[in-house]
Amino acid sequence: MMATTNITGSGTQTTTFERLVCSPVWVGEFKQQSISFSAVNILLSITATLGNSLILVALHKESSLHPPSKLLYRCLATTDLLVGLVTHPLYATYWMSLVHEHWTLCRYAREASYITGFTLCGVSLFTMAAISVDRLLAMLLGLRYKEIVTLRRTYIILAIFWVVCLVAGLSSHLNYRITFWNTLISISSCLVISAASYAKIFRALSHHRAQIQDHAQQQPSRPNALNMARYRKAVYNALWVQLALIVCYVPQFTVRIVIFLSAKRFSNFFLIYGMAIVLMFFNSTLNPFLFCWKIIWVGEFKQQSISFSAVNILLSITAILGNSLILAALYKESSLHPPSKLLYRCLATTDLLVGLVTQPLYAAYWMSLVHEHWSLCRYSRDAVYISSYTLCSVSLSTLTAISVDRLLAKLLGLRYKEIVTLKRTYIILAIVWVVCLVTGLLSRLNYRITLWCTLIVTPSCLIISVVSYTKIFCALGHHQAQIQSHVQQQSSQLNALNMARYRKAVYNTLWVQLALVICYVPLFTVKIVIFLSTERFSNFFLIYGMATVLIFFNSTLNPFLYCWKISEVRRAVKQTIRQAICYA
Repeated sequence: MMATTNITGSGTQTTTFERLVCSPVWVGEFKQQSISFSAVNILLSITATLGNSLILVALHKESSLHPPSKLLYRCLATTDLLVGLVTHPLYATYWMSLVHEHWTLCRYAREASYITGFTLCGVSLFTMAAISVDRLLAMLLGLRYKEIVTLRRTYIILAIFWVVCLVAGLSSHLNYRITFWNTLISISSCLVISAASYAKIFRALSHHRAQIQDHAQQQPSRPNALNMARYRKAVYNALWVQLALIVCYVPQFTVRIVIFLSAKRFSNFFLIYGMAIVLMFFNSTLNPFLFCWKIIWVGEFKQQSISFSAVNILLSITAILGNSLILAALYKESSLHPPSKLLYRCLATTDLLVGLVTQPLYAAYWMSLVHEHWSLCRYSRDAVYISSYTLCSVSLSTLTAISVDRLLAKLLGLRYKEIVTLKRTYIILAIVWVVCLVTGLLSRLNYRITLWCTLIVTPSCLIISVVSYTKIFCALGHHQAQIQSHVQQQSSQLNALNMARYRKAVYNTLWVQLALVICYVPLFTVKIVIFLSTERFSNFFLIYGMATVLIFFNSTLNPFLYCWKISEVRRAVKQTIRQAICYA
């Protein structure tokens, strides 16, 4: 049943809700979700800090943007950086204080995160409105734009934004009703100003395009004052960032209105409220990618190279953190059969090495393209190819071994533990590692031989896995038919293999297998096209980079699949996180 709380009195709704979010009234139902929210905030804190630090460095070096415009983007990146450095850790502390029922810490963390979140989000919103007005003034003022929109005036305006938002944030807990109405008016005003600015801009751009099409006489000074193509691109870039902010902020704003107006509190409010907060602060992680994609001016493929480098750094961090947790959890987990656990540990180790070695090397490769360091480019490319070839081959072989292991567990029954031993599993994995490492080292000698080896080994592994799972599901179907027909089962067979648990284990491994296939197939296809095609389209560069990023994304995805589908691993991961937080 969904728990509800009735709250009467128009002045006490939100105050009571604020008390409830730091009390055991609802929180007891959502301890698991609180741990998840804490983990997500820690992850977003890392990505927001790294991403916005890179953007601030890039904007410091960027010289083609008008200084006041660049200052506005630097202000936006600074607020996002502070969200990662301050607000995310405070919210992670809040969620974990709920789990451990430290109510005093909960209230302090809640108030601190509310004040910093209110202040920084307010500055972001005002800055985005200022960017839209800046783009409009660039259109309307023409040559006078650089005289009127100066760096000094922009500094003064931003200082006013920071002071007003900081005072509003500090006083936000004195009277929630006044704060709510101030927020409602401020947000609505900012959105109206932005909408009006962009509406005027697009109307002016349409008028300009119509004049060109009709060959109307243009003022000779206007094209020199404003490069329309570049201006249009700058407007669309700013609009992308504005839309991202609106999409991330609207759910939290809506939840706030519902909390303020509603007299009944469903227990799911707590969950929806947490998800809306996470989405709002996700904007601080999203913005650096939008800046790399849309704002910073670089060459034709240099822009994509910077984006690929940033994505690889991000995925490197998530792969290292996720797979380190999984390895720690598997070390403590005792309910899994040791050979099966060893196979999962091998898979997590390859994913960890992808995050530690391959993705940093790949980020170095992309940045060497940007800075045109061709020697570094070649060395890092070769190192990436060797390490990725080795680790991806080990992952593919290990998943094939897992599928065979699940089949043997079904076919051998009681003899399974006698035949599938830890020693034999170690020997098989050692052979797999040696073969893949040697193949990886030899892969740069002859690309044609390497490709044909890949074309033979990859389908062979997939065929073995498909055959194994087909036999497993046939056996499970036969077993289900026997149960439905009330066929007598041997008691020893039933004791040897818990069918419900076995079926769940099979589905879990199948999810991991499918994720690998989905992530690997695009690059495998691109490799075949490159080998067979005689023409080289410029988009090959972009498609190849995206396919490579996808294959490495599998190393970040696997830990989430383990936690989602394998209950033993999920429990061990939660225990590891709790112990780490308590130790800290």
